[in-house]
Amino acid sequence: MTYRKRRILFFVSVGAFLVLSALLLLYTFGYRLSLSDLTLRETGGIFLHTNPTGVYAAVDAQTHTVSLLTGNVFVQNLEPGLHTISVSYPGYQPWEKTIMVEPHSVVELSPLLLPLVSSPAVLPTASTTHMHVSPNATLFLLQNNEKNKDAYQTYDPALNRMLPAADALSRTRVAGITPAAHVEWAPDEQSAVIETADDWLVLSRINTTISVRSLYKHSKLAALIPKKPVSMVRDPSHPAVYFILNGSEFSRWDTETETLQKILQSIAGFAVTPTHLILWDAQSKGPYQTTLQATNARPYATSSLPGITSTRIREYNTHLLLFANNGLWWYPNNQAPQLLTKSYIPAQTVSTDAYVLWWDAHTLTIYWTLPQQDMPLYQTERMETIYTSSGTIKNAAPYPEESYIVLQENNTIYALELDGRGGKRNKQIIYEGTNPQFHVPPEEKIIYILDEGSVVSMELP
Repeated sequence: MTYRKRRILFFVSVGAFLVLSALLLLYTFGYRLSLSDLTLRETGGIFLHTNPTGVYAAVDAQTHTVSLLTGNVFVQNLEPGLHTISVSYPGYQPWEKTIMVEPHSVVELSPLLLPLVSSPAVLPTASTTHMHVSPNATLFLLQNNEKNKDAYQTYDPALNRMLPAADALSRTRVAGITPAAHVEWAPDEQSAVIETADDWLVLSRINTTISVRSLYKHSKLAALIPKKPVSMVRDPSHPAVYFILNGSEFSRWDTETETLQKILQSIAGFAVTPTHLILWDAQSKGPYQTTLQATNARPYATSSLPGITSTRIREYNTHLLLFANNGLWWYPNNQAPQLLTKSYIPAQTVSTDAYVLWWDAHTLTIYWTLPQQDMPLYQTERMETIYTSSGTIKNAAPYPEESYIVLQENNTIYALELDGRGGKRNKQIIYEGTNPQFHVPPEEKIIYILDEGSVVSMELP
């Protein structure tokens, strides 16, 4: 081959490479070549994370293949505009959403399909009328309506049996617990502090028995503090010691020595963690972080918040959640506080590291607490009413590992989609019953349901 031919071949190869590279680059940005008129057109795509795997997926009634390896579906070359996605599977409730596809972008969706017929497993908990469950369902405190039995019994799902009361005094004390009692479980879920109308109780597991003792009404503390304390929380560094808030006086009560140590005044509320305290100082109108000995105080944040005279506090990675006398507040450590709602019921509020969820009889509202860069792709507003009911909303909880929540409306429990794009949130039935109560552990795909006297467990997809 002559030198001139080699030069021509070289430049032809370079030109072909540049043309192909340009076409490939345009392809990656969503452009497609229309063979009918030889013009470039803009396209987008849809990526489906399917659950369960092996579903039938269709976009605009055209079926698409599901990946055998991942169970997901990737649909390309879609014209910009509205497209209807349908997902189905034999024996499961169908899922459908109409979504806007933008040019040069891929919309991610997470369809969740639930079985048409549930398969609950009945636990040995007959004649139960109410349940208090530890967060990870390690222990169940079950109210019993049978005669000749304790008012409450404790069920251990790992052993699949009831744990008897340790003694006669425990059986007497447990009778004071009501469905309205507030139960605060210890991190290991082997004990709990329980607030009743006129007492504070401590429930403790001792091997395979349950001990219940009075912390206030039937102890010497009642002689030192005539009125039931506002709050009692166990000191994680001393199992026999409890932090107490009596009005605005913050103290430490030692149940072994029966001594009361007064520590601070003008405290509106506090939170206890394994390593430190969060104290809301009513005088400076802000929270402080201290050691468990209430020393080395430093401001949690620079923002002050007037008007709070009493509050319960939950601490998360970057913020506090305040259940205050003047409203429900999100209090971050690096920006201004946000009033979420003036009207709320603590029992009708749930929160995670990602969001706060609260509801009344007819509306369910969410506030996302994540930094903007970590927000879900489908979410544009921080605060949003995500569901309006024509019936009665009775309960809600996060759905484990999915962009859904568990919602009880009237006597039916649903999985409600958080993704509201397209103006629709899919709602699928988990359970229909007579008057159910439910509990969902945050890290396990299972739901426990109490209905008609029995507790059942159901696996969640």
